[in-house]
Amino acid sequence: RFGTSFHAGNILMTVGAASGLNVILKTLLNPGEQVITFAPYFVEYGSYVRNYDGELVVVSPNTVDFQPNLVEFEEKINEKTKAVIINTPNNPTGAMVSKAELQKWVDYANKVGAIILYDAAYEAYISEKDIPHSIYECEGARTCAIEMRSFSKNAGFTGMRLGFTVIPKDI
Repeated sequence: RFGTSFHAGNILMTVGAASGLNVILKTLLNPGEQVITFAPYFVEYGSYVRNYDGELVVVSPNTVDFQPNLVEFEEKINEKTKAVIINTPNNPTGAMVSKAELQKWVDYANKVGAIILYDAAYEAYISEKDIPHSIYECEGARTCAIEMRSFSKNAGFTGMRLGFTVIPKDI
């Protein structure tokens, strides 16, 4: 649907996008490692990270369009940073990241060896042309990004959970 394809072995069926994020965090995090996300954020991220003895580090948004404050991000990333959660469309603001901006994140992650945890639970609500429906629309994303998705929103069964996580072989 978005010009991407993966082998079935790269797809993990989950109980919603949140379940996928929990599985990935359990696999990735060692005690004391950090995960960065951007405020405002889905409040459950904090408990998911703490469940595995990690620390959620929150970066403030700029006040114009709720995009991440990149100066603050650069100040907070360090040797304990294991992953960065990008949630677009954002829950709760609805703010979205353009393909050009998302490509910058992918390029940065590949440059520093970071992992992007891409929460695309609200992808079904994207109608703008320059907003990607999948991080894998960006060149190089298969070497740095894991994407969590949900059927609950677009299938109209919120409260019931069904989703999947895409884990590229390169990761």
